[in-house]
Amino acid sequence: MDIHSRLNRFIEAFENLDLNEMMKYFSDEATSFFPVNHYPIRIHNKVHLTSRFEEVINKINAIDSTKISLPLKNPTNKKQGIYHRFP
Repeated sequence: MDIHSRLNRFIEAFENLDLNEMMKYFSDEATSFFPVNHYPIRIHNKVHLTSRFEEVINKINAIDSTKISLPLKNPTNKKQGIYHRFP
């Protein structure tokens, strides 16, 4: 599976709030800053990253939402800032 397909599947899983499917795209050694735009905390492995995503999903579910829409930028087109799925 190429990188674009993997990204699209992760995005789709996130939009559907499917934590198990989302986490299939992370290695056990994954690291991340989470959340990036607010109060970034470095997450050092998949277990902790799963926990953080679970918190986000629980907050979304608490407002009776079962799905979200993520406006993501195509990383190959940063200058234009176009929001759409990856090709």
